[in-house]
Amino acid sequence: MHMTISPSEETIIAGSRNNQLYTIGLTGAEISKGEQSMFETLSQPFHYDQITGLDVCIRKPLVSTCSLDRTVRIWNYENK
Repeated sequence: MHMTISPSEETIIAGSRNNQLYTIGLTGAEISKGEQSMFETLSQPFHYDQITGLDVCIRKPLVSTCSLDRTVRIWNYENK
């Protein structure tokens, strides 16, 4: 449903219809190997309704999400 890229352009965060967050690295080492990359689960689905917004912090490894369940969640994508 939503995708955003980290300010360093090394990580993509994606939000799905089932309220799950996924991450994938875009570093040169991973791409140059020619191997197929897979999304990894960033965290468990803590929203109870549709995620309507997603953004990444410039200075810290944080992702924020907002939902129709009237909550805003802050996620650290390095520490999970």
